[in-house]
Amino acid sequence: MKICTGCKIDKPKTDYYKDSRGADGLCAKCKICKAAKSKLHYKANKEATKQKSRDYYTKHAEQERERSKLYYQANPEKAKTRRYTRLARMKDATPIWFDNNYIKDLYANKIEANKIMADVGVKIVFEVDHIEPIANDEVCGLHCEFNLQVLTAEENRAKHTNRVEGVAA
Repeated sequence: MKICTGCKIDKPKTDYYKDSRGADGLCAKCKICKAAKSKLHYKANKEATKQKSRDYYTKHAEQERERSKLYYQANPEKAKTRRYTRLARMKDATPIWFDNNYIKDLYANKIEANKIMADVGVKIVFEVDHIEPIANDEVCGLHCEFNLQVLTAEENRAKHTNRVEGVAA
């Protein structure tokens, strides 16, 4: 048993993260207190934390892609679940009146643009993006011709599932 320096409660050692700097090899605060502190820090420094994460990914993009690839190879069921969740979300966000030919053409144009860029040796990759994301806490955009755009992969990653400024909900 050990007393947490955060909540002052005597808790079993399994309730603490390992920390080689601690005298007993454990953190001074329990997992719950550490999580609460991390959450507060994130709220107070949200943009700086996100920027730090983006900077790290940009600097280590190749390593991160390889790590992600290895993870999904080792966990195929999770990859399958993620893929089917996205497909279900897309199906739910597709109205019955959507123009399937327009969407097919948009994807074909994206593929053609990627081939042209690769042929001339330019490392720019294009992706089809939802202007209003179909996975967002505030709004669910539709998967239709009025909500799609072609962006570079870099622009799309920077946007993530955030909403575009100046677009009315």
